[in-house]
Amino acid sequence: MSKVNPATQLFSRLPYAAADVFSSYYPVPVSLGAAGFEFSDYYWMSIDAMLMDDEIVSDLLLRRTTAMMAPFQITGTPDDIAWAEEMLSELDLENLLRECLHHAEYGFNLIELDWVRDGSNVRPVYAERRHPRAFRWGKDGKLLYSSTGNVLSYSDVPTGKVIPVVRDGSRERPYGQSVLEPAWATWQTKWEHVEKLERLADKYSVPTTIALANEGNASQTSLEEIAGTMAVIENGGSVALSGVSEVVQLTASGKASELMAVIEKYDNKLCKLITGQTLTGTSQQYGSRALGEVHERAALRISADDAQIVFNTLNRTLLRWLFALNGRAGGIAIRFDKKAFGQMVQQMQGNGSAGAIQLSNPAGNNWLQRAWGLNLW
Repeated sequence: MSKVNPATQLFSRLPYAAADVFSSYYPVPVSLGAAGFEFSDYYWMSIDAMLMDDEIVSDLLLRRTTAMMAPFQITGTPDDIAWAEEMLSELDLENLLRECLHHAEYGFNLIELDWVRDGSNVRPVYAERRHPRAFRWGKDGKLLYSSTGNVLSYSDVPTGKVIPVVRDGSRERPYGQSVLEPAWATWQTKWEHVEKLERLADKYSVPTTIALANEGNASQTSLEEIAGTMAVIENGGSVALSGVSEVVQLTASGKASELMAVIEKYDNKLCKLITGQTLTGTSQQYGSRALGEVHERAALRISADDAQIVFNTLNRTLLRWLFALNGRAGGIAIRFDKKAFGQMVQQMQGNGSAGAIQLSNPAGNNWLQRAWGLNLW
């Protein structure tokens, strides 16, 4: 009996069911911020809500952009490196790296790969990030997928189809940990103050008014009629009142600047939690070049950790699958270059700018430079 080539399951896009391919499947559009599945997953929904905050989005973008600067080396024989270069020539590796770095926001980041046949070989040609709510780990450690979220409809994901990038994963936390998890309380407090500021803005635009009724019109029925007529004022309309001696306007004052200061303070807290520094998130009235360099190096070290997670994941998944699915012995690996990173930090301290960094070009790394477009070597 001939064995089924596992690569034959890699040519279709998820979702799929056994051998049936749903080539015409598209998710149903939902309103902004709403979940697109039939079940409630409050952990992912909370992260989705936080990702609608412009401060958090910009901080995560800074973290990913800085991580793209992480130096690396490629290990392997010249023949293996040259063969891998050819097999990966149609895959946008810069986009793959950028997609993988989203592990910081969810902790559990899934990258779907599309493969094509090339004679007797198979090669990856496209990578796309998928939302983690559609995936689960099975009891045997296999990755499962469901297009509907129904726990009875999960099916195995073929080896080589999806790259799971897990941040700080463990047996207790197999889905990893989002960097936004410790920021949840700070984010909630910030938006409580934003809500207060919005209520204050309403009072500025439509001040609260009080009608002082005459003593002869102080019955409950008369007061209700006056209140109903006064409600028209909030809509910008004019109103005629009878039985009222005076209309008093209550104005808001003295709180907007305090609320804005508190919101800015919590934005700084969010920036520090996510990027390790605050100078890029705010305009500092006082500071120094040395302080800026310290903050920049802190952000670079945090982002370098993100890049190492991606490098280690690609070594276990894509680069290993590439050789295994094509039945080729050998292999290559991406290694974080600690020596080059140390030089980068020293040059940043001396030059005050990471953009001026020029490092030597290790042998065999040209193909990744061209594929990712990184100006590192």
